[in-house]
Amino acid sequence: MNRSLSFKTRAKRSVVAASLGALVSLGFAVAPALAAPGTVTVVTHTMNHPDTTNVTGPCTIASDNGPTWATDNLSLNYRVTPTGADTYSVLITAHGSFSAFADPTTGACYTGHGSVDGWLQYDVSSTSAPDPASVPAQEDGSLGQTTILLSQLFDGHATITGGGSYDYSYNLVNGVRYTQVG
Repeated sequence: MNRSLSFKTRAKRSVVAASLGALVSLGFAVAPALAAPGTVTVVTHTMNHPDTTNVTGPCTIASDNGPTWATDNLSLNYRVTPTGADTYSVLITAHGSFSAFADPTTGACYTGHGSVDGWLQYDVSSTSAPDPASVPAQEDGSLGQTTILLSQLFDGHATITGGGSYDYSYNLVNGVRYTQVG
């Protein structure tokens, strides 16, 4: 009987050790440790934000980022997720409205208003962790989403190392849904 109890105790210890090993291999901490910083979010708002297209026409306005066809009133949500040492994935979602003065598909004169929703993703390297307190609630409309990301959110220490994918939808431009994807 003593032998059986000893066997059961060893078996229980083995099960516990195997369970702890499985938890560690799945990424769960089994002892108190300093946790890596988690996802950080910050929301800001921008008015009269220039919206660009790749089409030049008589009513678009030249800018460093391409021909401008509208101004946007946007709520921008930055979601920063650590991906490694000093590296982050930043997803910027935008929701708001646009006021068009040109058709983004032709560059011709067009006046219209509607909603805009979309996202933009970047991979970022920075020696500074993201600091939501550095991003004001209201942004200057002339600041681009990447300027906010690089100079404010990461205190000027960020470098874009990848990503750049985006998907924006506009309802309605000349009565149809207009989408920019890249």
